[in-house]
This record gives sequence, C-alpha cells and structure tokens, in this order.
Amino acid sequence: MKLNFLSAKKPKWANESNTLIDLVVRFSEIDADLPFTASPNDVEEHGRDLFTRAAAGEFGSIAAYVAPVIVASPAPTKEQLLAELQALTAKIQSLE
Repeated sequence: MKLNFLSAKKPKWANESNTLIDLVVRFSEIDADLPFTASPNDVEEHGRDLFTRAAAGEFGSIAAYVAPVIVASPAPTKEQLLAELQALTAKIQSLE
C-alpha cells in the first residue's frame, strides 16, 4: 500500500552498517508523526523513496548510529533465591 508522506525529519542511521535510516514521518493518510525506518530494499515504494531522499540529505544531516546500551540486571543473591523458593513452596503446598 503506497503511502504519501507530507514531511520527514530527524534522520539518523538505524544500524552500524548505515543501511537503514530512522525518521519521523507524517503521511497524508495518518494524522500523526510516526517513527519510520527507511530501507533501500523496502517492499513499499514510499520506504525506498524515503531512504533515497534521506540519504541525499533532503531531510537534513543524518545523525550517527548510536548502539543501544544494554543494562543487565544483577544476578539474584542466594538469599533472594531462597526467599523465592520458600514462597513457591508455600504456594505449592496450599494447592495440595
């Protein structure tokens, strides 16, 4: 389904290899600004068109890709695991 875009802004590379561009796009068919990832291989014409135009600088300079920061939760302590085990044991026993 071809969508007609009215505006596109805030281009930034969406991956480390700089083959995808994230944009904020407003389409005439949708009354809202939407996040959109443009690709030169998009199955839809508007996706390919947005990528080509963004890569050419039509929507401003493309911001650099920034890898997401993954924050790992700390491992549970022995005391936390024992408390969880006791709570589950109590639940199981209440079912008997």
